[in-house]
Amino acid sequence: MSLHIMTEILCLPPSHPRIRAIVPAALELCSEVSSQPVMLVWPLLIIARVATPEEREWVKGLAGSYSDQCKLPVYQWGCADLPDCRDLQAAEEIITELWKRLDRGEEVKTWHGLMADMNKKVLLI
Repeated sequence: MSLHIMTEILCLPPSHPRIRAIVPAALELCSEVSSQPVMLVWPLLIIARVATPEEREWVKGLAGSYSDQCKLPVYQWGCADLPDCRDLQAAEEIITELWKRLDRGEEVKTWHGLMADMNKKVLLI
């Protein structure tokens, strides 16, 4: 929540010391719950926008662990039939496009603006 406020409302840049201090802690929290049957898609979207190359790998790993949950027997219908799995799939596409744009030097002010540009909708829970 504080990362969202700092980046979206206060418009602090990814290099700001307050952002740099929060990102590893946010990734650690997401890691702690990644083995639980919950997919925290919205933190990944928020973190992805300010992630360093090393932190991007962490984001990818978390998305992968959430994706693996879609393959568990409890999700007997498979990823395509479950809203949370579809949201994860859309989030992964948004994050991939976000990083492509950032790597090309394009300014991406908000992840939700990018989501609208891509005509993607993600239920943020």
